[in-house]
Amino acid sequence: MNSSTDPAPSLEETALAAGPVDTGISIKHVPDTTETRKKICIVGASGKLGQYLIQHALNRGYEVVGVCREQSAVKLAHFGSRIRIITGPNDDSNVIRQAVAGCDAVLTVLVPFGMRQYALRTVQAVLAHAPPEARLIFSCGWHISRDGQDVYPLKFRAIVKVFGVLGRLTRFGDLNDQVQACNHVFASSARWTVVRGSDLEEGESQGVPVWSGHVGDAVLASNLTRRTDFALFMIEAIGNEALMRQAPAIVGRLSASALTHHTTLLGA
Repeated sequence: MNSSTDPAPSLEETALAAGPVDTGISIKHVPDTTETRKKICIVGASGKLGQYLIQHALNRGYEVVGVCREQSAVKLAHFGSRIRIITGPNDDSNVIRQAVAGCDAVLTVLVPFGMRQYALRTVQAVLAHAPPEARLIFSCGWHISRDGQDVYPLKFRAIVKVFGVLGRLTRFGDLNDQVQACNHVFASSARWTVVRGSDLEEGESQGVPVWSGHVGDAVLASNLTRRTDFALFMIEAIGNEALMRQAPAIVGRLSASALTHHTTLLGA
């Protein structure tokens, strides 16, 4: 117990001391010390999220194989010989077959690119060729709902609708493609987790995000996560059996709603 002269802990200190709510994931980062070094494949490695995934994986001593389009491989040059790069479209079955061979986990950044069911075809390739016991972690947005029990704010629904229409009109991408891709994952018997991200921002890591099974939970109200922490959650999910065949919706652990939720639980 604190003495009368001790300062009261801040909300951030209280939250970090208590650990994340309903995550089942420790915030302590423990390097992989198993005899056999884990090998993971990152599909969509050249984007911002993909590069954070690579860095977190290397920090844990994993062997990393990255998949990206040939014209994007230059974005990964700074990783040098620490990773193996396989170039080609994410939805190319032959590229994915080569990349995931012998991998313990496959982390896929699902992008609804173009109008050719790019995300769905990517999922189909990963599910078809990943080793049967591999952990499969997919990224998507909050707009994906596994069971229809998510409750979305009006503003969020409006933004999703606008982006959906603009994407189709410009033929840049089809949000429904990502929905179909995730539904394909949900129907699979593979060892999958679909991580649903809130709005993203850059910045230093705040630690493993807080998560809930459904959008609409008060803990998620801030709707903001550091991009590096989105990647961190996906990496942590590799070894977390509690997240098997779950679709966690995440929010930054030091966001206002996460801190308020911790404080409420702790009776502060």
